[in-house]
Amino acid sequence: MNKKLTFSLKLILIFSLLILICTLFFSQFQISLDKNLKESTQEKLSYNTQQTLYSLDKNYIDTFAKLKIQADTLSLHYDDITSNEALLYLSNQIDNHFLLRMAIMTSDGTSYTTDGKTQNNVSREYFKQALAGNNSISDVLQSSVDEKSIIVFAVPIHKDNTTIGVLRATYQSEYFSDLLKANTFDNTSLSIIISRSGNIIASTQNTQNQSNWLKILENANFQDDETLSHIIDNLADNKKNTIHYILNNQEYYANFQPIGLNDWYLFNIIPAETIAKQHREISTNALALCIKVLLLLLIVILATILYLKHSFNELQKSKNTLEATTNNINGVVIVLSCDENLTIKYANDSYYSMLNYTRDEIHIKFKNAFYPIIYPPDAITTFNSIIEQLKSTELISCEFRIRNKDGTIFWILLNGQCVNNQEDIQTPPTINCVFIDITPMKQTTQELETLTNSIPGGVAKIFIGSNISILFANDGYYELIGYTRDEYIALGKRALAKIIHPRDIDRVLSYLRANAHKNYPIKIEYRVVHKDKNISWVLLHGNRVDDEIITPVFQCVFIDITHSKELQRTLELESERYRTLAELSDDILFEYNFATKSISFSKKYEEVTGLNPPMKNIRKNFIEYQLIYDEDIETFLGFYDSFKNGASSGTTELRLNKRQGYSWYKLQAVTIFNFDKTPKLIIGKIANIDSHKQETDHLRKLAERDTLTQLYNHNTTISLINQYLNECDESSYNALIIIDIDNFKAINDTFGHLNGDIVLKMVSNNLRILFRSTDIIGRIGGDEFVVLLKNVASKEVLLKKATGICKFFHTIHLKDYPNYKISGSAGIAINLDDGSNYDELLYKADAALYKAKRKGKDCFALYDEY
Repeated sequence: MNKKLTFSLKLILIFSLLILICTLFFSQFQISLDKNLKESTQEKLSYNTQQTLYSLDKNYIDTFAKLKIQADTLSLHYDDITSNEALLYLSNQIDNHFLLRMAIMTSDGTSYTTDGKTQNNVSREYFKQALAGNNSISDVLQSSVDEKSIIVFAVPIHKDNTTIGVLRATYQSEYFSDLLKANTFDNTSLSIIISRSGNIIASTQNTQNQSNWLKILENANFQDDETLSHIIDNLADNKKNTIHYILNNQEYYANFQPIGLNDWYLFNIIPAETIAKQHREISTNALALCIKVLLLLLIVILATILYLKHSFNELQKSKNTLEATTNNINGVVIVLSCDENLTIKYANDSYYSMLNYTRDEIHIKFKNAFYPIIYPPDAITTFNSIIEQLKSTELISCEFRIRNKDGTIFWILLNGQCVNNQEDIQTPPTINCVFIDITPMKQTTQELETLTNSIPGGVAKIFIGSNISILFANDGYYELIGYTRDEYIALGKRALAKIIHPRDIDRVLSYLRANAHKNYPIKIEYRVVHKDKNISWVLLHGNRVDDEIITPVFQCVFIDITHSKELQRTLELESERYRTLAELSDDILFEYNFATKSISFSKKYEEVTGLNPPMKNIRKNFIEYQLIYDEDIETFLGFYDSFKNGASSGTTELRLNKRQGYSWYKLQAVTIFNFDKTPKLIIGKIANIDSHKQETDHLRKLAERDTLTQLYNHNTTISLINQYLNECDESSYNALIIIDIDNFKAINDTFGHLNGDIVLKMVSNNLRILFRSTDIIGRIGGDEFVVLLKNVASKEVLLKKATGICKFFHTIHLKDYPNYKISGSAGIAINLDDGSNYDELLYKADAALYKAKRKGKDCFALYDEY
């Protein structure tokens, strides 16, 4: 009952602890989540504002570019720019439903519109700026034609370097609202364009019927020490900012930035409820996950405890069963510890019966040590034998003597297996042993050792004189040679010579006579011919045992080695087969011997490479003789060392020298081990994979390249730049440059996409010429290029390269339109100051590009000057 109660209390304690940990984790997660969501939202809000600004900027730049082309067309092709033909041309250019009308204004302010109206707008500010030679956009105006809210784009019309009029495009004020809607943060956000005084130019939503945004913010409660007057100061100083306020009991975040057009500002506003909704969704999912993990942990803990409890009961049951089983075995079962005393960990009843000791007597007299029970003359030898065997194998076997309580000595055969303690490597391993009393067998063996050395085969005593005679032979000898005793005697005095194969007879007789009077053992192999003409191989092994009457006499053992000879012949045939296959194969076969540190190759090596292979010290010679391509030396050394360190097999690819230069080869090898598991040989083959490698490399390059420009494509550019930035020294000076072709859309729209592709190719070729082959050059979009300039020597070098970008654009001309000027702009970010990866650097380089565009294009800008 107490154990069950303790177990329940432990479970409750574990569960309570898990709940406490999860609660603390979840609370900290909530705090961190709230902070990160707010920071992330503000960053995204600021980024979205910049993207919207970029879109607006690109749109009005494209609009001005299009108007400029139309103004140039009027100047070039129409002597009277107010003629009906000129107005008809403009009518055909109206391709946007927000574009209400277009008009040509003479220098006195008279406007001739495409819808047939004539009016005088000499007092309009946009007219004055355009007549002065500048592109201009008006604030929101009330049309004198139809009283609609409008915004006017105006560009000068030049002829012979003189402004002869103004081209005007009148858009509905909803034009900018529509542009804002295309770039809103989400469907809950609000984007508005206001003037510095707060007047609303455009908006994506209803603004409470108010026309002045600053008037609306007068009712707001600002957070983080922000004030309305500070916001007005920001607007006056042309600054950007992110604010947090409460209006009409709703919380908002807003980011505003100057548009760079008139005195307009863009506000991006998002309700705080959007963040709160994300917070609730993530928190709910996180809480559900925590509960699931908590339940899973509880289930795992319960299952583990129940499993351990069940395993303990099963182990106890197995132990009791093992003890009952071993006690019924007719022999001694004992478990010894591999320490200096061979401590007894367990022994069955038969062990104590053999020694005539009780368990308590063994414990008191020998302290459960087995070493003192071994007969003293055998103790050291037996202990050393056990230790030596354990060094190379888990199985041991040895014979020794023990002495029981009465002093009787027994011969024991010990067979055992070593078991290591996996959980505690400090504890000596144990040996599970079985003892067998071999005392009777030892006595018999000692009596028989004088008669035979127990080698299978025939035993005979031979006399070597003028003839070689058999003095005595056992039945095994006659069975070996294929004759009965009587049949052999019938062969006469030279019977031994008669049964030896004719091709061996002279060699055998010469050997025996040459060694007859030497006190050395004799040993020779030869063939015998049986009575049935079968032939077998025999190994003769003998020692000189002269007696007082006959000399020299040898006691010999004859062993049938026919099978081993057949195996030897088979091995020779296999070796010849291996050599033939090596000659026929296109692969180079090799074998490396660890003992001699030498290597041998098939003849194919010299045929393929035209070189003599190094036979010794391959690690040194392969490198000194330039047999391996420099960049692959480390690969080769690693492959070689892996086999030295015990690898069973391996594969690698590297370039080897041959007659025509270096080619790719695939090396495959396996290790043949000695009985002690040390490497003996490496056997392998070398296959030519050069054509496959070249095809793979060609396909890889096709996958990496942009099909039009042959520069790196978008994904490859990102991957290569990130890889380089991760691997380069942190102090290295690298610059990421984003390049954009100015008014590229106008080129495509005016001259067609084929000419646009020609411009892209010429830009790509100029980039290859301007930058080094080690720099990374890629096309990441329609007319956008990225260059990573590596290891820049100085900022002056960087500025020189940037200037070169702008200059080479001036050299690009279309064949059919040589007078059309093409330019480009560039933004630059530097890794030491602006970021450590592609995304960070691209974001800032893109911001610098935006600055260059606003400066009038055809230039570059650095982010640190932004």
